[in-house]
Amino acid sequence: MRSLITLKALTYAPSGGLVASATTSLPERLGGVRNWDYRYCWLRDATFALYALMTGGYVDEARAWRGWLLRAIAGKPEQAQILYGVAGERLLPEWSLAWLPGYKASAPVRVGNAATTQFQLDVFGEIADALHVARRVGLDADQDAWRVERVSSSSSRRGKSPTRASGRCAGRAVHSPIRR
Repeated sequence: MRSLITLKALTYAPSGGLVASATTSLPERLGGVRNWDYRYCWLRDATFALYALMTGGYVDEARAWRGWLLRAIAGKPEQAQILYGVAGERLLPEWSLAWLPGYKASAPVRVGNAATTQFQLDVFGEIADALHVARRVGLDADQDAWRVERVSSSSSRRGKSPTRASGRCAGRAVHSPIRR
C-alpha cells in the first residue's frame, strides 16, 4: 500500500505525468560524480509504475498517464524520447550547479537530463504493453493509443542500429547485445 501511495505522490495531477524521483542529483555512489536529475517522466519507469497503479485499482491515474503520453509523443510517435518533462516537455537541457555540494559531497548537482538524445528500443514495447494493460483494466479503446501501439512494431526495425541505450555513457554509439 505504501508503494502505491508513493507512486501516486509522484504523479503530476495537472498533466498525468509520472516522475521517477521527487529530487535531483541522486548519486549512483556516495561522493561520486554520476548524479543525475530524475525529476522527469522516464517512459520505461512510468510504464512499470503504471502496472502497479492499475493492478492496485488506480484506473483514473492510468487514464491520465495515457493522455499525458499521447500528448507528449504527439506528431511522430516513432520519434519518442526515453524521457519527458512532467508536462510533456521535450527539451531538457542539462547543466551543473557547481556552487552546491550535493548529497554527502556527491557533486556535481545537475539540473536537466541530456538522456533525451538516447535511443532505447525497448521503450516502444513497454509503451505498447502498458497501453494494452490499460485497456484490459477498463480504459476505453482510443484511436491515438492504437496508433502508438502500431508504431511500436514498425520501430522495432531500428533495432539493428547502434545505440547509447545501456546506462549513461557518452561518446559514440555502439551495438548493444541487451537490445537484440
